[in-house]
Amino acid sequence: MDKKLLTAILKVHKALDLMIFLKENGIVTANKSNARGSSLMNLDGEEIEVLTILLDENIVDDIFEYIFFECELYKPHHGIIYVQSIKKSSIYTLPNI
Repeated sequence: MDKKLLTAILKVHKALDLMIFLKENGIVTANKSNARGSSLMNLDGEEIEVLTILLDENIVDDIFEYIFFECELYKPHHGIIYVQSIKKSSIYTLPNI
């Protein structure tokens, strides 16, 4: 099955709740990182979270829609979300701790 990489750039304190939701729904291929950047509107900089999720092609639209509305990405300055095609991916199984 083809994979897609969904990337969401979010306001802080959003990604962890999304990762819990994803895990509850059997998706454990998510990664969260933090970043900081500035713009003309915010010269002091603002911390953001970057959430990346490797998904099966058949569910990517549903997860995209959930994140889009849950994080209010339709509002200005609330973040962005996009999907990329992935040529190859490897399966890794982590122990159930």
